[in-house]
Amino acid sequence: MYPAKDVKITLVAKKKPLTTCFPTDDGIDSITKYLQVRDILESPVKGRYFGYYKSNPKDTATVTIKVAFEKDRFDNNIYNLTISNINKGCNQHLEDDAFKYPNVTWKGFYVNAENSYGLYQCFDPKIIAVLASNHQDININFSYTFKTATNSKRLKDTFIGKRIKK
Repeated sequence: MYPAKDVKITLVAKKKPLTTCFPTDDGIDSITKYLQVRDILESPVKGRYFGYYKSNPKDTATVTIKVAFEKDRFDNNIYNLTISNINKGCNQHLEDDAFKYPNVTWKGFYVNAENSYGLYQCFDPKIIAVLASNHQDININFSYTFKTATNSKRLKDTFIGKRIKK
């Protein structure tokens, strides 16, 4: 784990000065913002969420988002956000690089493995998870391929959940 770090980001825009309206305009505008980089172990999105599927509100489930630990080939510690049970039984997250290395933001993450050609138990998932500002409610849009012996089709749904355990 490492301490939070502020990263200064400055945008400088240059344009032709509008000295007719603004006599002191030098044609340069800038703004500075700070981005805080934090450790994945501190992510507020971790937890268990009980909720329902938008396609059928009577269909409920518990979805778990956690930090998984493993060693890489150089024996370094790696921590990754993982999600399980998003499409009722989807738990094969540790063997799949798309699940091990999602695009993580402070209050959500994005996984796109929809070009996996059916190699995963979760059937080519695409997941966008966003935690509400109250850190209790989560909205997870997802799609996956439903396969049978004779055909396959892409299904989409949304899981709407409330935190039950951090």
